[in-house]
Amino acid sequence: LEKAGITNVSIGPTEVLAIKTGLTIPWNRLRLLRRWLKASGVSLAGEERMRHISRQIVGDNLKGEMALFSFPATSGGEELRGAPLVFIPDLVQKVVELA
Repeated sequence: LEKAGITNVSIGPTEVLAIKTGLTIPWNRLRLLRRWLKASGVSLAGEERMRHISRQIVGDNLKGEMALFSFPATSGGEELRGAPLVFIPDLVQKVVELA
């Protein structure tokens, strides 16, 4: 960036949220990334703004329930255990709303 004469770069909330989602990183790792990038002159949008946008996108469209899944057993083989399952009941409608 210095060679190109760029001293400061700002990345907006929707772009940072897309990066977070694409890299599948949690909020605490994003904070670490923000600090690391800030040292190089790159500033990311604030977490509060990104969380607000995330709530707008997801809204009340997520449903969750406990479901049985197959996991590797410690003694070999597999075992069934309950685990959270989260999904969007009407994904097509949600995509239409966002378009």
